[in-house]
Amino acid sequence: GSFSIILPKRDNSGMKIDNHLYQKYIKKINRNFGGSSTYPSVLGCFKNKETKRTECEPNFEVKAFRDFSDAPSKLTQESKKKVLNKDYLFMQKIAKDAGNEFGQTAMLIIRDDIDEVSYVKTKRRKHLDQGKIYEDFFNREI
Repeated sequence: GSFSIILPKRDNSGMKIDNHLYQKYIKKINRNFGGSSTYPSVLGCFKNKETKRTECEPNFEVKAFRDFSDAPSKLTQESKKKVLNKDYLFMQKIAKDAGNEFGQTAMLIIRDDIDEVSYVKTKRRKHLDQGKIYEDFFNREI
């Protein structure tokens, strides 16, 4: 399964939200799923009910996957479904907490019950070349 949450980059007055405030939510997501991917630019558009106009605001997406490839082979489809339902409730709580903290009317979470997710093992290196390293990659991108 795949789960995403769209987080706002700015508050409702247009002021940039401090990047460090997102970290606690991303850490919780990483603890639950073992990791996540952040897509630094997602434009969220909606119809403003008062002005009747379409408005857009800058957001970013955090996506996590439930990988069952290391799970015991006797894990049934029903057991997997229960785990995915628990994951969805977890993401709803993240959305509720983040939405309240950031003063949002609503928060978008997405659940995609894709059939298969797996991580392909590759060669791990302890260090990368200096040109590939940046101390605070998340802060630079978000």
